[in-house]
Amino acid sequence: SNVLATVPTNDGLNSGITQSYNVTNLIPNTPYWFRINAVSANGESNPLNGSRVLTKAAAPGNVAYGVITNVAIPLSWDANGNPADTVYAVTWNDITAQVGSSVDAQGVVGFNSIVYKTKAEWDATNLVTGLTPGHVYNFRVISYDRDSNLGDYIDSPGVATIGPKKPT
Repeated sequence: SNVLATVPTNDGLNSGITQSYNVTNLIPNTPYWFRINAVSANGESNPLNGSRVLTKAAAPGNVAYGVITNVAIPLSWDANGNPADTVYAVTWNDITAQVGSSVDAQGVVGFNSIVYKTKAEWDATNLVTGLTPGHVYNFRVISYDRDSNLGDYIDSPGVATIGPKKPT
């Protein structure tokens, strides 16, 4: 039970004045509970029932590629302050062919349903495969909060797979 703020009012009891307080520096995708009670020279009131507030999941940060091949791209990103149980979805866009969808649970591109995994689970599968040689791709990494609400996202810069070798 931490006191975040004392907001004084000298308007007397039952004045109808609404007080507000902006809480800052909260951790992304983290539940907080708030309750309010009044304090006066006569003592302290019973607190109002608390309410749960879940902060929005932050956008992932620093999308990076590993060694690119003709059909695979290692993809990684930073959690950007999100707790370890934050889940992410990865979508792909083949700019060359003008198609896109979601990356599946094994890291394969295709026309898939969205898969939600933690960063650690994605890191275990960090290779995006099934790509077409010589095509340009970009990826979107999307965060979701603990209640499955859309958080935020980051788009990767376009990257090309290695093209097919020309006949000699």
